[in-house]
Amino acid sequence: MVEVKRELKDSSFDALAAFYQGQTAEYQNVSVRLGFLLVLDLSNDPKVGTPHIQGLVKPRLVQRVGEDHPRLIVIVKVPGNRKRPSDLTKAAKAGRSQSRAKQKADGL
Repeated sequence: MVEVKRELKDSSFDALAAFYQGQTAEYQNVSVRLGFLLVLDLSNDPKVGTPHIQGLVKPRLVQRVGEDHPRLIVIVKVPGNRKRPSDLTKAAKAGRSQSRAKQKADGL
């Protein structure tokens, strides 16, 4: 089971779990106690490239009242609002040009 959401404000793992893990866990009533919460993260405007996969995936055990065994939910964040790789190259080149201009102005 994969629950798909989008988040515009707080995409921390704690917030995503608080907002959505109940619904994701509920779908597991008739099947395996494993669910995925896939969230399109539109909460920020990153200044650098896409985060590493290790910072985008987190498993959570959910212990529900009256159940002997926990359920597993894997939260996966998909970064939105990200820069294109070519934008990062342009920014690096612009920074290098500014650095050279400053050095020239300083007489270096």
